[in-house]
Amino acid sequence: MNKTLYLLVSLLCFATFCVGMIAKTADSAKATPTPAQATPPGGAPCTYKVNFQSGKLSDVVRSAQNSHKLLFAATDSRRCGSCDVFACDVFNNPEVVNLLNDNFVNMNLNLDEEEYFHLRGSQELGAHPAFLVFNGNGYLIDKISDLKDAKQLVAQAKEVLKRYSNIDIVNLKSDRDKYTMGERDPDFLYNLAFKMKCAGYYYNTVVSDYFKTQTVAQLQLDKNRAFIYEFSDNVENAAINHFLLDLNYFKSGLGSERANEHVKMAVRNSIAAAITERDQYLFSKAIEISEKAYLPNAESFMYYIQSEYYEGIRDWDNFASITTKYVQDYRITDPEFLNTVALKYFLFVTESRKLKNAEEWLLKSISIESEFDNNFLLARLYRKMGECKKARDYAINAIEIAQIRNTQGSNIDHNEAGRFLDNLANIGCRDPQP
Repeated sequence: MNKTLYLLVSLLCFATFCVGMIAKTADSAKATPTPAQATPPGGAPCTYKVNFQSGKLSDVVRSAQNSHKLLFAATDSRRCGSCDVFACDVFNNPEVVNLLNDNFVNMNLNLDEEEYFHLRGSQELGAHPAFLVFNGNGYLIDKISDLKDAKQLVAQAKEVLKRYSNIDIVNLKSDRDKYTMGERDPDFLYNLAFKMKCAGYYYNTVVSDYFKTQTVAQLQLDKNRAFIYEFSDNVENAAINHFLLDLNYFKSGLGSERANEHVKMAVRNSIAAAITERDQYLFSKAIEISEKAYLPNAESFMYYIQSEYYEGIRDWDNFASITTKYVQDYRITDPEFLNTVALKYFLFVTESRKLKNAEEWLLKSISIESEFDNNFLLARLYRKMGECKKARDYAINAIEIAQIRNTQGSNIDHNEAGRFLDNLANIGCRDPQP
């Protein structure tokens, strides 16, 4: 089989188990759509015909899991000049609308929200239209980007569906019982791993047991290469190691960019698991895999996955250490980045000594681009640090900047800064609220 067709084998492997689960469950958990709008430059608001759910990513993932569907997330950001125009086109295309509404749970993912800071950074999102697909376990399983039109989106979304739709899990319980009783036939393990993944069960142990039945030569078979690709979606089983050992093959079939993205998604998925389980070993394994992959823009990727982990387990000392080093070593000049890391520190750190890190980041942000947000955040930070005069000065700066920007056509609400000044005058720096 030609190497470039190996992915098709992967798709067909899942199709082997497809007999209609979606048909059984599609009507059982219909989501209430929330109209989504975008305003193309110079145009009226565009209302999408795709049913987008509102809420946090974790909540919509849960909805997808309950519906036995995949989650399709359309990313958006103010940094993306073409996102609104592209979205207005594709999300009103009849074929796209029918495909997404019938087969996915959908959401519009605003990457500018602080909670998606690490996802945006590690997966290099926000500058161009991109679409993410998550399974019911919350794993990021595909990234669709570099699209020209609705036709390309339909084609790639259908590829994903071939791997994950209409899953037969009728015999899964008895198969799991056989596995528990010691069944280790290679074909049985191969099929069980796919079934468990499709059903949303933990499958890494079964995957590892399957690899124990295969020789080095057998791992080069197209069937096994497809298996390796499908289960290297995290770093907890041996599939990711086999993927890296055979990386040249996968790059020749997928292309280097897609192969690298596959590794990044696997690492991201395991970082999320390491946070949930507070698993230092899993975190270290994710770092090790990242280093072995020799990824492009490795320094940036490593920063985002490490900072996500340290933030997730509330290890603010390590968060500050790697952030300060990253900002200094790579001369970070993105004021929005500096604002975001300072905000995280402001919200969760209480010691004045440690808050000096956030002060440094905000002062640098203001020196690059002095705007309402960074001035007002610094005012709030100074109040938390007990420095009332500085807090007052920067709050006044923030209001003045907002007033100037509003005369230029912006719509900045600075009422909160006004209330902040009143509060500061009345009670000073006592009992500051985040």
